[in-house]
Amino acid sequence: MMKAPRKLLVVDDEYSIRVILAEFLKAEGYHVTMAADGDEAIQLARRLCFDLVITDMKMPGRDGVETILTLRAEHPKLRIVAMSGAAAHAPGSFLPLAGKLGAARTLAKPFCRKELLEAVEEETTRSRTPGFHFKASASPAQTTLWQSSGSAA
Repeated sequence: MMKAPRKLLVVDDEYSIRVILAEFLKAEGYHVTMAADGDEAIQLARRLCFDLVITDMKMPGRDGVETILTLRAEHPKLRIVAMSGAAAHAPGSFLPLAGKLGAARTLAKPFCRKELLEAVEEETTRSRTPGFHFKASASPAQTTLWQSSGSAA
């Protein structure tokens, strides 16, 4: 019996990044829904069931911090991967905070396809593992996000 594709929500205010991430993940067999901001992500999560949310941290309106807090409150078992273009440990970086607030993984942009895929595979597997209990941990990943031939920044 074939497994149903895992359902992902990709949240980023930058259209090109949203589309590139979604197309890459779709090519890997995931069902991907996109949201342009935190408000749209919250509304989608209230209507649809997702295995994983991948959210940018710096967005106009409801930023990643507020988005994570709301998602964790309304969907405590939902896995979240936070991403940001700000250096992981630079002043003003939201990534360490994202881990403390409930993001299971963090990715510092730029990141490579392999890092993204490893994070998604690991977190979607955990979301479907019976008896798995959520434990937040910040693990910023820092490498190069793929270039213009299928890349995002």
